[in-house]
Order: sequence, then C-alpha cells, then structure tokens
Amino acid sequence: MWDLATRRPLWTVRGNVRTLHGLGFSPDGQRLLTGGEDPTDVIRLMDLGSRRYVARLTGKSDVYWFVDMSPDGNTLVAAGMNGTALLWHAPSWAEIEAAEKGAVSP
Repeated sequence: MWDLATRRPLWTVRGNVRTLHGLGFSPDGQRLLTGGEDPTDVIRLMDLGSRRYVARLTGKSDVYWFVDMSPDGNTLVAAGMNGTALLWHAPSWAEIEAAEKGAVSP
C-alpha cells in the first residue's frame, strides 16, 4: 500500500496461499479484498484498520485475477482466467467477529 501524497510505501500486503493476483476495496474503504489461485483461499478480506485478514472465501480451482465488491457491499465476485465467475454473500462485521470468537482462522 502506498501513500500517494509522498509516493512512499506504507506497508506490504501479503495474502493468498500461492500468489496474490487481484485487489479490490469495499465501498466503505474499510476492507481490502485479495484474489488468489488456491481453491481454499480464492478471496480474503482484510480489515484495513487492523491490517488483519478477517475472512476467507473458497471456490473452484482457478487463477482469480479480478475481485470486486458490489456498491452496496453485500456481494463479492471473483473472475477467473478459465472463465469462472464466483459470487458470495459478503460476511457482515458481526459474522466476522463471531467467526473470530469461535477460533475460526481467517
């Protein structure tokens, strides 16, 4: 992540198991979506405030270069190189917090 005013890096995003390909932001700017190529880790959601990954979404095996979130923040999409497109209901903060309390690894 870069500070555009100073043109200096702020911190490095490390993400998906194999390779990080796609990046996207939630409409409210509080979450970062990263796309990868491992079916157990297609999209990861990061809380930008804490810089922690808070959710992991799985799908079909493919290389997902494009990730995005709907304008209302309720749907996530990943588009793969083989023509696959996956959609998920975006987890709410309450769902993420419940998963964290249940010791589910993000």
